[in-house]
Amino acid sequence: MNQPDMFTADRVVARARARAERDKGMTRAADHADRVAAEWQAKAYAALQAYLPTVPAEGFTSGDFRRHASVHVPAPPDERAYGQIIMRAAKAGLIRRGGYTTHPDPSRHGAPAALWVVVRES
Repeated sequence: MNQPDMFTADRVVARARARAERDKGMTRAADHADRVAAEWQAKAYAALQAYLPTVPAEGFTSGDFRRHASVHVPAPPDERAYGQIIMRAAKAGLIRRGGYTTHPDPSRHGAPAALWVVVRES
């Protein structure tokens, strides 16, 4: 029989719903950062663009970028705002997910963190 697997379909729907909620949370956090600090998103994106040429070939985590950005932009009320900046750069083709690594922040107890690789022109 060629019947769709209901468990696979359920997982696809659940993943799509989770990504949509993730995106809404990042957007809310970034919009809130803009309300607290004028043009926070624009300044954070500019900081990311300035950071990318300094990234080693093995890539960076959002935590690495947050440490760099802390010198250039005020800390947002919610760290999820940085996710919006990272995703914007990924959608623009400046970076791509390169796998996972251990989160660099000791308070995260070695949790997995996305590893972002700079897309360099050949």
